[in-house]
Amino acid sequence: MSLATPRVAVFVTCGLSVLLVLLPAPGALPSWVGSFGPEWVLLFVFFWAKYADGRVGLIGAWVLGLVTDVVTYSPLGLHALCLCGVVLVVSRTEGRSRLPEDGKEFLLLAILVVCATIIKTAAYAIIQQAPVDFLGILGTPVGSLVVWLPIRDTLKAVLRRVESGL
Repeated sequence: MSLATPRVAVFVTCGLSVLLVLLPAPGALPSWVGSFGPEWVLLFVFFWAKYADGRVGLIGAWVLGLVTDVVTYSPLGLHALCLCGVVLVVSRTEGRSRLPEDGKEFLLLAILVVCATIIKTAAYAIIQQAPVDFLGILGTPVGSLVVWLPIRDTLKAVLRRVESGL
């Protein structure tokens, strides 16, 4: 059995996305820069749900979300709920729009990141009595969309290599 299978690629890259969540912002930067941190796990799940023919389903998204909740000390199930929503929306909207493919993908990703950010911010405000971070509500989608194209192109290259057997 080869280690270069699509399933292993999904597992390794999603594990990498959880590690990226743990990276702190460089100390020399102002504190507000952290508000522009991308939704790394959501970006990777969005890619695999869209391009990998169902290799990341609801159960995989749920487990990955629970792992993300544990490593980020978030309320258990918060990331899992958002990631399952991403997989569900991507699977339901595939091929149902007349927009150009790149435009549709970018718009759908923007909507999903904004929704996930609002859900998380509301949950933190309710559960932890945390103040609402309006800069984070706007900054996280911006940061996610800025890094989306390089991430997508890199993951497409990984997928092509794995599928070609290299």
